[in-house]
Amino acid sequence: MSGTSFSTTPLYRLYSGSVNDHFYTISASERDYAVSVGYIWEGDIGNCSPSPVSGQTTDLYRLVHPAGDHFYTIYASERDYAVSIGYTYEGIACYVWTSP
Repeated sequence: MSGTSFSTTPLYRLYSGSVNDHFYTISASERDYAVSVGYIWEGDIGNCSPSPVSGQTTDLYRLVHPAGDHFYTIYASERDYAVSIGYTYEGIACYVWTSP
């Protein structure tokens, strides 16, 4: 990718057994808060970009259900369906690469 400049950030994975939920974030403060309310930090699962990289990344949508279950998808149609069955759209978690 000669001439292309971008930054990456760790994508943190956390788990709560009490609500049987995996939670992902790029925010260290959000990670630390989740740990303070009972989530277990399982580590970094990889890297993503905090901002879009033209022609190389796509949105990773983050949603949450009132029962506490988080849902992530790169597809707008899945995001919209999840909203229609009760999930709340929380925004873009980060930007993920569309190919290796």
